[in-house]
Amino acid sequence: MKKYGIIIDLDGTLIHKGKATDGASDFIEYLRSQKIPFRVITNSVGRTQKELSEKVKNVGIEISEEMFLNPITALNHFIEKNKVHSYYFVGPKIIEESLAIASTFEGIPDYVIFSGFENSDYILLNRVFRYLKQGAKLITMSNSEYYITENGPMLDTGAFTRMFEQHAKSKSILFGKPSKKLFLLALEEMNLESSQAIVVGDDVLTDVKGAKALGLYSVLVKTGKYQQDDETKEYPDMLVNTLRDLVGIGPMLNE
Repeated sequence: MKKYGIIIDLDGTLIHKGKATDGASDFIEYLRSQKIPFRVITNSVGRTQKELSEKVKNVGIEISEEMFLNPITALNHFIEKNKVHSYYFVGPKIIEESLAIASTFEGIPDYVIFSGFENSDYILLNRVFRYLKQGAKLITMSNSEYYITENGPMLDTGAFTRMFEQHAKSKSILFGKPSKKLFLLALEEMNLESSQAIVVGDDVLTDVKGAKALGLYSVLVKTGKYQQDDETKEYPDMLVNTLRDLVGIGPMLNE
């Protein structure tokens, strides 16, 4: 039997506007019953892995916290590997405290890291502007311009990344989808090659585009961010209405 695994997007795919999407719980239970390895990936960096697990539990989906991967997980690998101490972090304090190495710098940091702008103000934005103008490299967790909440769409980190990238002396380093980093981390944790996994998501520009860049099989779900004819922007290998359509996908993957 061919070994394979699933990389599934969180917001818009498993849950949407505070509710589980159609078939989400059944799909996860199917993967678990068939002992199919999977990881849940998200560009959201405002919650810890434990909080993400609790978030899906609240809508009736049981997934342990170690199954969640977000750009901060990949960033920690980068920080540890490169022994990065000099950075200015923009985002929630609880997320900054979860980084592998604490920041220590005088003057201009080596990196400015974008994680979230929900609590930003002009003073913070101008400080970032000056750091980048003076040579700090820009790291961002997401290129997504917006995300969807129960109260409607909200500006995402990508919108700020594009605004500031023109002031940086080099292109920003992306850790969120569609960057390869998050997908590669999921493959590493499942001990799989790219030919052995499929990506399931609602966002053609992050999930499908990211999957195709690594040669991963891609499934676009018509939930969450999906808009009519999105599949013509980046053609997925499969297009389905909901996750319920993927229950029983195992035999197809072994063909």
